[in-house]
Amino acid sequence: MEEYKYIFQEDDPERFLTEIFDKETRIYLNSSVKLGYQLAVDTVKKDDSWLNELRGKEVLPRLKTYGVEYMIVQYVKNGLLNLDYSINCTSGKNNTFLLFKDKKDKTNLIVNQSTTAVRPSRYAKYRASRYNNFETYFDFDSDKFIEEKPVYIELNHGYQTDSPTFTVLGIPQNRKTWYTSIPVDKEFELLIDNKAKFITTEKEMSDFNFDDFEEHIKESDAQ
Repeated sequence: MEEYKYIFQEDDPERFLTEIFDKETRIYLNSSVKLGYQLAVDTVKKDDSWLNELRGKEVLPRLKTYGVEYMIVQYVKNGLLNLDYSINCTSGKNNTFLLFKDKKDKTNLIVNQSTTAVRPSRYAKYRASRYNNFETYFDFDSDKFIEEKPVYIELNHGYQTDSPTFTVLGIPQNRKTWYTSIPVDKEFELLIDNKAKFITTEKEMSDFNFDDFEEHIKESDAQ
C-alpha cells in the first residue's frame, strides 16, 4: 500500500483538494453536471418505455445523477478527465453507485444530488462510512504518518430544476460540515485564459447517443 503523508493538522484540506482536482478538472466536472441535466431532461422528453424499468417513483431526479455520471465517464473516455471509475454496490446490496478515483488512488469521488451546497449530502451508510478519512496515524516502525485509505470527495449538485442551481466539490467531515468545499459552478465565469476550450455544450449535445446512455443506466442500475 502506498504511504500517504497528508496530515490534517499540518496540511491544508483546500490545497489537497485543488492539487488533486485542478481548475481544468473542476471545470470539466461542472460541465458534466450541466450537460448531465440537459441529457436527463431530453431523455424524459423522448418518453421511451425503457424509463419505466427504473426503480423508484421519481424518474427525473435519478436520471440527473445518471446523466452527470455518464458525462464524467465520457470525459474520462475522451482523455479529458484523468480518473478511473467502477460500479459499486452498497453494503446491503440493494443499490449501486459509481465510484471515481484519481490515478494515484488518493481520493474516492461520489456524485450526489443534494438540496444545498453549504453542507455535504444527506446521510447514507455507504457515504457516511467514508467520513473522517482525512486523518492519519503514526507508524513508529517507519517513523511516518500514514493515510491508509483514499480521501472521500463529493461532487454535489442540485436540485429540483431542469438546470443545476449549484455544483460543489468538497471533502466532507460529516453530513453537516465540510473540511473544505469549492463552488465549481462559479469558477468558469472567473476563467480568463482559453475559455473557449471548455465551451463544449453545443458540440457534445449534438453527439449524444441516447442508446449509449440507456445502456449506461441499465448497467449502473443492475443488481
